[in-house]
Amino acid sequence: MSIRPVEVSAGEKEVHFASRQETLYPHLMRLCMDFNFRVVEHRGFQLAPQDIHAPSITPAFDDLAALESHVHRHMVDILHSYLGGDAALTH
Repeated sequence: MSIRPVEVSAGEKEVHFASRQETLYPHLMRLCMDFNFRVVEHRGFQLAPQDIHAPSITPAFDDLAALESHVHRHMVDILHSYLGGDAALTH
């Protein structure tokens, strides 16, 4: 399996992508590996910047498939927000 959850603090895990061949969640893998995002699991799955003090980029979703679908639909907005510094754009 090329996805593995890693506990980062009490009650919070990050999903790490170990390979670029990840086919289940290609958009999440690309944002994490190419743009330094992280997928956080804490009361749902969210996409967040590497800075642990920064707010998440997406709302929380019940599973990775729903987050992947949201990221796929809003990829341009997410990258515009991330590169332009406006994290509120995709919520």
